[in-house]
Amino acid sequence: MQKLFYFFCVISFGWMGCSSSPKVDAIYYNAKIYTVDSAFSIVEAIAIKDGKIVATGSSSDLLKMDATEK
Repeated sequence: MQKLFYFFCVISFGWMGCSSSPKVDAIYYNAKIYTVDSAFSIVEAIAIKDGKIVATGSSSDLLKMDATEK
């Protein structure tokens, strides 16, 4: 019985570690993007999730957000 319990624990932890949904829907990078924040910053990448901008910044930083989906 104890072996069966351990088996189900291992399977459960394996499923928790697997995620099929992407962290973001799209990343636009290597661009010149003008923001509308108080400083009117210019960034080179944006990340989109559910139709909303969720992050802005450098291309290298934002591409790390979705590295597992590449």
